[in-house]
Amino acid sequence: MEILEIVSGAEINGAVVHCALLTRELVRRNHSVTVLCRHDAKIRRLLAGVPVRIVESDLHRFPFDELRHIGAMILEQGIEVIHTHMTRAHNFGVLLRRFGRVPCVATAHSHIVQPLTWMFNDRVIAVSNATKRFQQAHNFVRADRIETVYGFTDYERLAAVPAETGAEVRRELGLSADTPVFGIIGDIIPRKGHLHLIRALSELVQFIPQVRMIVVGDPKRKIGRLYHERILAEANRLGVDRHILWTGYRSDIPSIMRALDVYVLASLDEMFPVAALEAMAARRPIVATDVGGVPECLTDEDNSLLVPSADPASLALAIRRLLTDRDLADRLAERAQTLARQQFSVQSQAPRVEAELRRAVGARTGTERRVWYR
Repeated sequence: MEILEIVSGAEINGAVVHCALLTRELVRRNHSVTVLCRHDAKIRRLLAGVPVRIVESDLHRFPFDELRHIGAMILEQGIEVIHTHMTRAHNFGVLLRRFGRVPCVATAHSHIVQPLTWMFNDRVIAVSNATKRFQQAHNFVRADRIETVYGFTDYERLAAVPAETGAEVRRELGLSADTPVFGIIGDIIPRKGHLHLIRALSELVQFIPQVRMIVVGDPKRKIGRLYHERILAEANRLGVDRHILWTGYRSDIPSIMRALDVYVLASLDEMFPVAALEAMAARRPIVATDVGGVPECLTDEDNSLLVPSADPASLALAIRRLLTDRDLADRLAERAQTLARQQFSVQSQAPRVEAELRRAVGARTGTERRVWYR
């Protein structure tokens, strides 16, 4: 197939990584892929060396100049299907399908209410059943147009990182080999629950005084900066600021994972947790909040410890269990890694995405491609 992947994230986040991994796998599966992204988007870095066409666009819908321009490109290159990721791309793609009569498939990575966008896609891919239910309830996506295809990660890259790499990261951060370390990875925004994890840390240090918490990620937009300030103030108030290592954005997530004794997902809501999938693939013990699509990949006492959201006491107790009971931690981590390999690798999920793209193309077979932009 000739596929146009549209992604509107300029920075690197879960949806951008998802798009990049999928693009690599689609190319490996002998599809021809064009990636439409914003100017200077960092997905270029993730696709270095991959034989894809990268086209830059501001993705402006009005006036119609850019839609006409990309519509002409679709016709010239024989694009058969559009696949969109993130809000701006979704909005652009659903109009673009009207210009060239090319089917559009949108992957829902987040819970955003936009019925006038979502209900007009040819197909919708939900990254979890929780997301599928949201799309049907709030964006009026018809049941016969939506399918769950679980999110995925680069399993091979994460599973192959040697233990020595984690030791190197610890030395870089000034941590000894025997320091108990847990960490949280992701944008610093209220939904990720950092504030509750800081409060859990204040309880944890009473039992494990030498414990350290690694925070990987940057504040996003004004709301993230204000939230970050609140977290810093709370850490100072509770007297745990010296137990926290703030790394900012890191591109070496597999190496960071190897440095952790426990990975923690403290989210208040989560469509399908990419960082948790990475921890699973990296064979890290996991404590996670039981929200959104989390229980679709993690099971309490089987491959992780699940706790209620916004509950610092439960977070602290679960982290303490995994830091002090290494047999339990190893058993949960091994089961999580096995599941990640079987169900949440890009290799296992790409054929299902491919099937949805083919399904959208097949529904248009025999339909005249009427051009709207001339």
